[in-house]
Amino acid sequence: MTDIDLRLGMVARGHCPDTYAWFLEAAERLRLQHADVSLQWNALMKATAVTGVAPQRLTDHDFATARDEIVTAYA
Repeated sequence: MTDIDLRLGMVARGHCPDTYAWFLEAAERLRLQHADVSLQWNALMKATAVTGVAPQRLTDHDFATARDEIVTAYA
């Protein structure tokens, strides 16, 4: 267990309102539950922070890279 809290999404909502609106529109089309929207937004912001790639441009490879780097950092 860790006491690190990387909920970058809370900060990113204020700094990237257009991106957050884009994300919410996609989540609505997918009919995601509120809790899932929050988790996915936070994951997207972590992947963006780790890779330096804009959220709308992230690829599957970028997500895999971010996941591996985050897991390594936690370990």
